[in-house]
Amino acid sequence: MCDTPKRPVSFPTLSSSRPRFALPWLRRYWPSLVAAAVLIPHALAFNFVNDDAYISFRYAKNLAEHGQLVFNLGERVEGFTNFLWTVMLAAAMKLGFAPENASRVLGTACGVAGLMVVNRISLRLDPQPSPRASVGHIFAPLGLAVTAAYACWCMGGLETQLFTLLFLLACERLLAELHRDAKGVTSALWFALAGMTRPEGLMLFVLAGAFRVGHMLWQRRVRPTRQELLWPLAFVAVF
Repeated sequence: MCDTPKRPVSFPTLSSSRPRFALPWLRRYWPSLVAAAVLIPHALAFNFVNDDAYISFRYAKNLAEHGQLVFNLGERVEGFTNFLWTVMLAAAMKLGFAPENASRVLGTACGVAGLMVVNRISLRLDPQPSPRASVGHIFAPLGLAVTAAYACWCMGGLETQLFTLLFLLACERLLAELHRDAKGVTSALWFALAGMTRPEGLMLFVLAGAFRVGHMLWQRRVRPTRQELLWPLAFVAVF
């Protein structure tokens, strides 16, 4: 009886045991992680709820408990300007969370996400892979994290950070679409959600449309592409 040769047992190395996307992602987005570590304690220093937030809390409460988006039950008066934020608070209340806590958690989460989008915009504007450029990318998100107004409105209970995040997402996608790095009309969808969060979103969408027209003329084009024609339609469809 002969012995069957045994195959050598191979053990996974550190380089193969972890997903390969982790390190490139960290190389690109470590500035936003550093900025988030600064933003969160900075925001907690402004731990408050603004008086105006209780208007949205009242509307959200009646929507969650009675299915009526009203301040007083049975009275159809629209006394809010932050539809999407109020609906999100109503969903949180439906799940059993107090609006004071939910609004501050959501606001801080939007603030941190905004840092990552700013990081992505800086990478898009300056994609050089050199170490000097990589270090330079920290200034945009870190500058926001140390800004009192940005940290303050992570708290407060209002829709400020949600609106800021949606606007930043719209701008990042718009840059990608103008440079043909991305196909589609995603930026219009983000602008529509921003407009549903604050009325100023409509004005920013119009300004972005004027910018697109100017970009088209700068390219010496008079005829819009199919994507450019679908862009305002996508906004209207969502809004």
